Amino acid sequence: MFTNMVPDLIDASTRLASAPGLWSGSAPEAVAALSTCYRPHRLLLSHQATSLDFRHHLIACRDASLNLLPYGPELVVDAGTFVTFYMVEFPLSGRVDIQYGERSRIVTGR
Repeated sequence: MFTNMVPDLIDASTRLASAPGLWSGSAPEAVAALSTCYRPHRLLLSHQATSLDFRHHLIACRDASLNLLPYGPELVVDAGTFVTFYMVEFPLSGRVDIQYGERSRIVTGR
C-alpha cells in the first residue's frame, strides 16, 4: 500500500535527521525524553540488545508533529492506550508490530 511512498519517506527522514535533536545511549534517558513529549511509557530491550542508539528529531506543527525515532536494537515500546492522540508509524527499515486492543497490525519497512 505504501510502497511508492518509501523514497519520499526516506528523503523526509534524511531532512528531519538534520534538524536539532536528542541522542542517547541510555534507555532511561530515552524514556524520560519521550515521556515528557508524549506520555509515560516503557522501553523493553530484547535480550540480545547490548546498547541503545536512540535519536529523536521533531518538527512540531499546530496540532501534529513529525518525528524521527530510531532506537537501534529490537525493542518493545509500551505506551499504554492512546486516548488524546493518534500515532501513525512508517518504518523505513525493519518492522513495527502495533497492537490496539485485541487487534494487531504488522507494518514493514524496506
